[in-house]
Amino acid sequence: MRTGVSYTLAAIDHPDTRLALRLTRPAVTVLPALLLFLLVMMSPFDPRMMSVGRNQVIVDGELWRVLTAPFSHTSWRHLIGNLPVLMYSCWRVERLFGSGATALIGAAAVVGSTLFILGMGACDVVGASALAWGFCAAQVVAGIRLGEKIPGAWRRYYGAGTMIPAGALLLLGVNAERVSHLSHMGAIIGGGLAALLIQPETMCPAREERQQRHQLLLMVPVVLLLPMLIPLLPEASREVEAVGTGIRMEIPAWIEGQEIGGMTLWRINPGQNAGTEGGAGEKDMQGVFGTLEERAGGEAGAGGRGEWEQRLGPAATAAPLPSPAPLFPGWGTQATMVSTGGKPRWIVVEHRKYLGRWVYRLGYITTANAPRARHNYLRRILQSAEIREPPDLSTTRRAWERNPSDPDMVRAYAQELQRTGDQASALRLLSRLPQTEGPGAE
Repeated sequence: MRTGVSYTLAAIDHPDTRLALRLTRPAVTVLPALLLFLLVMMSPFDPRMMSVGRNQVIVDGELWRVLTAPFSHTSWRHLIGNLPVLMYSCWRVERLFGSGATALIGAAAVVGSTLFILGMGACDVVGASALAWGFCAAQVVAGIRLGEKIPGAWRRYYGAGTMIPAGALLLLGVNAERVSHLSHMGAIIGGGLAALLIQPETMCPAREERQQRHQLLLMVPVVLLLPMLIPLLPEASREVEAVGTGIRMEIPAWIEGQEIGGMTLWRINPGQNAGTEGGAGEKDMQGVFGTLEERAGGEAGAGGRGEWEQRLGPAATAAPLPSPAPLFPGWGTQATMVSTGGKPRWIVVEHRKYLGRWVYRLGYITTANAPRARHNYLRRILQSAEIREPPDLSTTRRAWERNPSDPDMVRAYAQELQRTGDQASALRLLSRLPQTEGPGAE
């Protein structure tokens, strides 16, 4: 039979009681101070080296940026603008959930933000706003989830009491420039789901609290590793064709085509590039291209250094680089460094195949300081290329197949065969014509 003392001890050890007692204690929390320390320590670093985006994580394989982006800012003003919501919401969540659960909520917010950026974003992102909105969402969800378990005096700081000012902040930022709303939405979903699913150590029996905290803290690096698995997954792709070339390639679905100097460049940085929350970078162009051009007078009039100087701007100057390995057997290759204002800016790598008077050109453009992983990524896209016959040859061949006895169709098809260097097939085709229709007849 339980005594009054045992009932009292059991009541004190009840999760609801322990939660209420924790909220009434002096507000001593660890994570806000740790976050502030990390944010200040990371502030001197160049945000372009810390930002997270498709190019950095998927193309360049710089997975560590998942961890650095939330702690890097473009200016002190950018940092100070994120601090109020971050510090306040983190403090409130840690008081309610404990340090282990709060750290895991922050990790879930970072993962949610990163997944949205890599999955749908077109810009590079830095800034602690992902953490801020993740903790803010957790503050709202915690109030809804725990409800009456939160003592009345503190209930207004959670749930609906936080939802109204949080919603107002979201609305104020809708039209803000250089803000990644996708990052915020991913963080809100990640932080909110974590607050809904995680069992906080503050609601465990006293003898299990430390063990629960350690288990939650051990889960933090596991959760943060999840976005780093994305480059290992197969990318969604689509087949594209360079108009009027007969060149088809399998490119990642998120890459967009853009006309650059009379050719289509499928850019790996479509849309607003690096003009991100805080503006971590400058607009540039990088991607793959494929063209089919006729050589004037039998000379290769395309793809020279002078051409790239024209395509990439009047201030550009080009210089040769060591040629890379050919893309396919029998192809030629060249590499060019393009500089502006005396500073190296672009590397153009091009592969060529000559077919009579035609020249197929496959290549890519990237920045002069691009890592080897980016060169390899762009080369893999080019290796998916399928080279078909020139469109003019294909058109005349189909017309000839529909009416093989028409002399005009025969001549047109034979002429296109000659342009591709297939003289033997052209002569065989023309030899089937009556003598008055043969070569040299007028």
